Amino acid sequence: MAAPRHRWSSVSRHIIIGLFLEIIVVGALSYWWLALNIWLSLGAVVAVIMLFRLVLALMSFAIAWWYRSPPGDMHCLNAARYLLMVLREFLAFFRLFFIFHALEPLLNQHDADSCSQSTDETVMLFVHGFFSNAGFWVVFKRYLLSQGLRALYTVNLEPEFASIDDFAQQLAARVERVCAMRNQPQLVLVGHSMGGLVCRAYVDKFGGGRVRKVITLGTPHHGTVLAYLLCGANLKQMRPGSAWLNRLNAQASAVPISTHYSVHDNIIAPQDNARLAGAESFALAGIGHLSMAFSRQVMASVLEDIRSLDKKT
Repeated sequence: MAAPRHRWSSVSRHIIIGLFLEIIVVGALSYWWLALNIWLSLGAVVAVIMLFRLVLALMSFAIAWWYRSPPGDMHCLNAARYLLMVLREFLAFFRLFFIFHALEPLLNQHDADSCSQSTDETVMLFVHGFFSNAGFWVVFKRYLLSQGLRALYTVNLEPEFASIDDFAQQLAARVERVCAMRNQPQLVLVGHSMGGLVCRAYVDKFGGGRVRKVITLGTPHHGTVLAYLLCGANLKQMRPGSAWLNRLNAQASAVPISTHYSVHDNIIAPQDNARLAGAESFALAGIGHLSMAFSRQVMASVLEDIRSLDKKT
């Protein structure tokens, strides 16, 4: 049975509209105001688009470095490895926002292989982070499919600046649909960044009856200082010391939780805020926040986590 066709998420639409406007404005200024020919104007458009994203990536690393947690001797990077990490993060930024996020409905198969069912399968539901969509998981899912996992599902949460509690309500509906499709009582939730908080908020509100485990990747369990840079209900909740985070962290989790985090994360700062008391921790090094979508090291870490869960059961 073919996977159903899904509408374009608000993030996809906003990225495409924003990019179109950016091209029009920069192109018009280059052609008419600077009097460049058509080819130089196109070059200027590409240069501005790339430079702006590079500046954003460098700013995130600068802020994260200023508020950094001590990485420890085992995770120190030399200059060459640090520059390589920054380059990979910039490329991940470019790939996600211009390809996987923008074209998510064309690239992501939400309910692939939904007609094949097995009583002992591991069902996984992937939850994206802030200003993201299910396109974040396209490459991640391909890797897990190559490793024999089949029941892989995603969700699009919107609008972008809604509260995490609203997202938890949307996740609850998706959890019920996926469990019904697979005829399974439980699944594993995997959340990147804010998505990990959405998973925890879901368990806190609806209980852990449907969840075998919550796996978080680069999630600000204790907030991040970069959440102060923008406004929005979810961003206010992700600020360090917020009443929302304090309340969530005061509750004992009804399900097992594991945290996979990078000691060099450029969005979660301080980086130790991605750790959580009582949760199993997997510390990684030399990986940026968005690079987790493409990192084989992160994928292998999550796969090991899943397989260890299957062994325990």
